[in-house]
Amino acid sequence: MNMMNYDRTTLKERARASMRGIQPRPWKPTLVYLLIASILPMVVSMITQMVSSGGLLGNMMELSARLDAGYYMDEAELTALVVKMMSPVMATGVLSFFVSILMSLVQTVMGYGYKGYSLKLYRGEQTAVKDVFSGFYMAGRAICTSIMVGIFTTLWMLLAAVLAVCAILILTVALAAAGGSGGLTLLFILVYLGIIAFAVFISHRYSLAPYFILTTDMGTMDAIRESKNAMRGSIGRRFMLDLSFLGWGLLEVLIICVVMYGGIFITLFAVGFNMAMSGVAPEYIDAAMTASLMTQFMGGFYISLVVGILAALPLSLWLTPYQSAAEAGFFLIVTGQDDAPAAPQSAPEYIPPQPSGIWDNVPTPPPFTPTAPAPEAPAAPVTAEETPTPAPEAPAAPVTAEETLTPAPEAPAAPEEEPPAQDP
Repeated sequence: MNMMNYDRTTLKERARASMRGIQPRPWKPTLVYLLIASILPMVVSMITQMVSSGGLLGNMMELSARLDAGYYMDEAELTALVVKMMSPVMATGVLSFFVSILMSLVQTVMGYGYKGYSLKLYRGEQTAVKDVFSGFYMAGRAICTSIMVGIFTTLWMLLAAVLAVCAILILTVALAAAGGSGGLTLLFILVYLGIIAFAVFISHRYSLAPYFILTTDMGTMDAIRESKNAMRGSIGRRFMLDLSFLGWGLLEVLIICVVMYGGIFITLFAVGFNMAMSGVAPEYIDAAMTASLMTQFMGGFYISLVVGILAALPLSLWLTPYQSAAEAGFFLIVTGQDDAPAAPQSAPEYIPPQPSGIWDNVPTPPPFTPTAPAPEAPAAPVTAEETPTPAPEAPAAPVTAEETLTPAPEAPAAPEEEPPAQDP
């Protein structure tokens, strides 16, 4: 584990850069994940609550109407009516319990799949929408790890709660013995903050176990043990990383609350306007009208909640992959698999699909590229300085009278030699 090169700003920049130019766009797998892991359980819970509250409300209205009419009920009739009232509540409660367990298992497995997708996203690998379902291939280990992490976390929190209660009792007795009780409020606040800090410590201690399940063949206990070892000395850095996303999370909650409470106000106004237009005084509202008004209010409440979630959905589709990719990068850095979280390179160059089938073994000739003759280099322009000019001829010197050439006189012919005289 090497945390010498860790920089939170660089890590988050790389997480944002990994979301650019990748196909499919991160909002598509995130939308599938949120629909199955968050919105579907909420819709199922809303339906079960409406069925349960509707049956209970109807039976309560029936009981109220009988009592208002002065109808006398003996013990048997009253018991039967109470059983009738509670039967839908019990049935929907049992159904809701099993459905909530099923939805929790689906959420756990989908959470593992989305973490696996985030690892690919941060590494710059090819991703697909089906990656969010990769947790189902390791559903057994994922569910067992989540259960064991939950058990360990619960046990640690129970121990912390017991110690906190003991500390409060001891300090309260000490303050009472000292004759002062002004610090009890501050004491409770400090103990409460201490419990929250301990909960954060425990949750971050086991936070890397899912990544070890995704990237290795470890079992549940080995992954938990490796998570504790890897997070030793890095819990503060992980807490600061989570804290850096707090502003975005608060903005998301603010959008949901503003839209939801605005819808609730509109619903209350519509229900009041409906009562005013009906012309019925509030003291003469019967059971049927009360049930109708309650149904309208609950319907408006749930519609307002759904509209608020949809209003914050664009921010969620950007924030969820951003934060999850940063957490995946933190795991890679802590485990020494990514010591220098530099910004990734640009998107890989597109490679066209290659031929397949029977043409794979057919050699493909190289493409013909005609070679054009090399263009002749243009002649260098001749400047005035380089232009050769013939040297001017020297003017002939004037011929004077003295220098006038006269033909030279011919030399006289040499006398012929006479033959020598012969002796007589």
